[in-house]
Amino acid sequence: MARPNLFLIGAMKAGTTTLYSWLSQHPHVCMSPIKEPHFFDSDLWDVSPHIALGTEERVNYALSLVGSGVHNALIKDEKLYLKLFPKSVDQYRYIGEATPTYLRSRVAAQGIANACLGAKIIIMLRDPIDRAWSHYLMERNELRVSENFGGLIQEEIGNMNKGKLGQHGILESGLYASGILRYLDHFHKSDILIADQGELRDRKEFVKKLNEFLGFEQDLFPDESDSANSSVVPRHLGLNRFIAKTGIKKIIRTLLPHSVIEKSKKIYYQKPPSSDEIDKQSREILTEFYSEDIKKIVYMLGDNSPAWTLKYLR
Repeated sequence: MARPNLFLIGAMKAGTTTLYSWLSQHPHVCMSPIKEPHFFDSDLWDVSPHIALGTEERVNYALSLVGSGVHNALIKDEKLYLKLFPKSVDQYRYIGEATPTYLRSRVAAQGIANACLGAKIIIMLRDPIDRAWSHYLMERNELRVSENFGGLIQEEIGNMNKGKLGQHGILESGLYASGILRYLDHFHKSDILIADQGELRDRKEFVKKLNEFLGFEQDLFPDESDSANSSVVPRHLGLNRFIAKTGIKKIIRTLLPHSVIEKSKKIYYQKPPSSDEIDKQSREILTEFYSEDIKKIVYMLGDNSPAWTLKYLR
């Protein structure tokens, strides 16, 4: 069976779903029908009970879908993992997957390097405070975290100081430097593309960079530049809390067709509050929390560092 040679990783809420969509529509790229199979981040499996187990039934279901796929699954079996990819890759230059937590994982880089020699790695970054806020809103939608953002971040920092691995890694997922270094240790620099979510807004320039990195002489990426998996929040938090706790939300997801659910989201959800709404104390805590990591990023990337790093270095 063919092994993937393209990995779109980190960070969560940094545009990986949008880029996965673009790559999936390229005629010379075949992306896994399960966007995030989590095969190589085994050190995070125990803190990921909210992600469905990647059973043979789930893999077969994903493979049966046309024009869409399954967002994630914990696939622990190698044969099932490789089943996600075509047996013959003659028509494709790249076959790949997109698991953002491979940047957070301490074992994924080495695992990918050992199993998929010569693979290309795309690392997506985002201002870590904006990313943490977006991540928090996503987890809050599913009632997985407290609605008190300030208390939540202080609790996670306390757990990290004790060496405790957090389930969601809302703050830890924004510590990029160590993850980038792991990939630089295991892959040639020329096989790693580090980009920022903000670059996706200028499709022409970003696709130019992407084509150059992947060795495509002709631009065959889709023309649209709409983002996928955009952050949203329920219009009524109380109603969302009720239907989630009573199990109604799970029933709806099981019984209603995917198309109906997608249409209803426009009514149920709205654009999320901006990270400008983070209170002053929490922002100061986060700025201090990320400052040393960002200094390391700038040291590694130099002039290629994302623009948002500047405000942390003032």
